Amino acid sequence: MKKRTRLVLLLALFLCLIPIVFLVNRDTTPSDDALREKVAREDRAYLDITLPAVVLPVETSPKEGYKKDYRFRTDWFTWNIPV
Repeated sequence: MKKRTRLVLLLALFLCLIPIVFLVNRDTTPSDDALREKVAREDRAYLDITLPAVVLPVETSPKEGYKKDYRFRTDWFTWNIPV
């Protein structure tokens, strides 16, 4: 290959690599405005979720809730509050 042909090929290769180097090294960090918009979209999507209605049980007297008449002889609960 002639020297001139090699130089032309090297120059063509170099000229093809320049845009690739700029694409690889460009700053892709999102701006503050873009981040704020993304967070606002996510917040709107989260707030648009409708929760199912909660049905609370009807209050009954303590005697209606149990079939047996329980009598507690020891206070187990107070000592186990930290647990």
